[in-house]
Amino acid sequence: MSLRDLSIVSTYSSDDNSDLLNDFYNPVLAEAKSYDRITGFFSPKVFAIASRGFRECIKNNCKIRLITSIVVDNETYEAINETTRLSEVTDSLKSFNPDSLQSDLDYDYIQLFMALYKSGLLELKVAATTQGNGIMHEKIGIVVDEFENAISFSGSNNETASGWINNVEEFKVFKNWESPQIEYYESDKAKFEKYWDNKSASLKVMTLDEAESEELIRKTNSSDLSIEEIAKKIKEREEAGQPGGDNPPAGHKPPRELREYQKEAIKHWKDSRYITVFEMATGTGKTFTTVNALQDFKDTNGYLRCVVGVPLISLLVQWKDELRAKFGDDIRLIVASSAVDPNWREKIRELKNRAKLGLKQDFIILSLYVALSDQSFIDELKKMDLEGAILLADEMHNLVTERCINLLSSNIFEYRLGLSATPVRLWKPEESSVIMEYFGNDPYVFELERAIKEGFLVPYNYNIVPAYLTLEEFEEYMDLSHKVGKYYAMDDSKNPACISLMLKRARIKKNAENKKFALANTIEELRVKDAFHHALIYVDNNSYINEVQSLLDAKNIPTSKFTGEEPLDVRQSIIKTLRERTIDSIIAIRCLDEGVDIPSARNAFFVSSNTDPREYVQRLGRVLRLDKESNKQFANIYDYIVLPPKNYEYKDESERVTARNLIKNELIRINFFCNLALNAESAKDAINRLIDELNMTFSEDELIIKQESEDF
Repeated sequence: MSLRDLSIVSTYSSDDNSDLLNDFYNPVLAEAKSYDRITGFFSPKVFAIASRGFRECIKNNCKIRLITSIVVDNETYEAINETTRLSEVTDSLKSFNPDSLQSDLDYDYIQLFMALYKSGLLELKVAATTQGNGIMHEKIGIVVDEFENAISFSGSNNETASGWINNVEEFKVFKNWESPQIEYYESDKAKFEKYWDNKSASLKVMTLDEAESEELIRKTNSSDLSIEEIAKKIKEREEAGQPGGDNPPAGHKPPRELREYQKEAIKHWKDSRYITVFEMATGTGKTFTTVNALQDFKDTNGYLRCVVGVPLISLLVQWKDELRAKFGDDIRLIVASSAVDPNWREKIRELKNRAKLGLKQDFIILSLYVALSDQSFIDELKKMDLEGAILLADEMHNLVTERCINLLSSNIFEYRLGLSATPVRLWKPEESSVIMEYFGNDPYVFELERAIKEGFLVPYNYNIVPAYLTLEEFEEYMDLSHKVGKYYAMDDSKNPACISLMLKRARIKKNAENKKFALANTIEELRVKDAFHHALIYVDNNSYINEVQSLLDAKNIPTSKFTGEEPLDVRQSIIKTLRERTIDSIIAIRCLDEGVDIPSARNAFFVSSNTDPREYVQRLGRVLRLDKESNKQFANIYDYIVLPPKNYEYKDESERVTARNLIKNELIRINFFCNLALNAESAKDAINRLIDELNMTFSEDELIIKQESEDF
């Protein structure tokens, strides 16, 4: 056996019923030739809990290296420094028979820990931060088998009894034999070695004796499980028919708990007098956080009156389900949409009548922005009991319309909470100034980069696919740019005629003829490797959808379109068939940009993109969502970039400037994707070769996302 022979998945979480001990720790440790571990806290009790794994570990003379914080529990500290006891166990490993272990707890785990420590098979170092009063709190593990197969894992779990069998914990696993994951494994391995060799600028890593001599050790009474509690927990599992695992009884689903950053977001809203923005990357649980924030508001203030605005009918249904699951019948929930509830107007009328009679009632009203911003709807809301009411604005950038601004200026809502998966700094200035002032100008931020790094989104590979404009397309593009430039010269870029020209120019890029050929080539390359599946293809219009669908039909690839015109039940069915691989792809226009959850999607083809960063940040988020059901470990992005014709000879400087601006707008998007990608360096090398071929140069400052955009 080796690590390769084990069924190791990318994510383990006790929140989804995973048995961390028997699905991961025991089988992995049984194959270990070496085990390196960085942990915030360590307890010798892990030797009792994972005895099956450590039994094989000991047989293999496995070398264990531990780095923990300077906060050491008394049990560990006394075990290491009790020299008389250590002398008693000098030869204990020689007499210890691993095969005699009949259960998790039939040997003295302290004796085993001291024996391993004394023999040198276990080395322990502690880490102190070089600045401030904090502690080292990272958690990384590295296991190598006798064939040099290796994995690393990182997440929330400490090397303690609670961390292994009691807490709600999650960690990611990376394998050194799978190319997309090697970079993560190597990074974890390099970090451990850097810490072990005391080469980190932020940490000082030393032996326990060295730390004590410098008076750095903080001894503490352990809050970890007692050995009696561990024995009781294992017995309860066995009696419940759950051998060694964390699986709950059939039909029971453990409650989903808030993560620390979600608790921080809720506290931020509270501290901001209930006026703020949750600027949280797609996939980090924005909706779950918000629903719990509403519950916290109700618990704190004794009531809840809330109006929720969303841009899409699919989001309306998602919010209905989330709110119903949280509040049940404790809250009057009204979905102000005839497509979902034909009787919603009657229910609103009933709320108004109760308000006239002075009867207080908790309620949540869900509405599309198009209805919510209607003046007649606003007038109806004013007749209701909205004292101390909350406006919850999902995908809040959709509020930037004349009608929605009217809603914001109505002064109906004392409290506000805006939600956005795209950073507000990426919005246009007028959007930021109007909306952010209304929502307090102090958002709680959880960025895309952090979400990927901490494992709340899957990492991705970024593939650049060039599509060169034809001569005719480029000449038309230059002509339109020349006309647009005249309006800009007169400071008249908002003129409808100018906007019309810009839209026409943007369509040349979005629908470039050579994109179709480039897409066909990519699909064929993936199809022959059976790698074209669970795919989202983003295009610009219905005509393009039909062309791409014909292309896929000719290759016998089952697909469905997703335009927003399909009934809600049809859309949900399409998502289900993609997961089950009844179809291999969905061809979509803009309706998949916001709020639609398709976690099984793992290949995204950006055939049509504009210069608005919100669009491509949203699209990226669609395909990076975690999907434990299908064990998605990473995603692939195929970005079709538009370039001037090859070997084009520019007639004058103005033509070259037009071409340069075209390339620059594409590079801004490319630069964003590259910086976060698994294959960042190779992707950047690929685009640099293309730029060299085009004989262009660009400064780093030019490729930073700006708020202003000159295209659509």
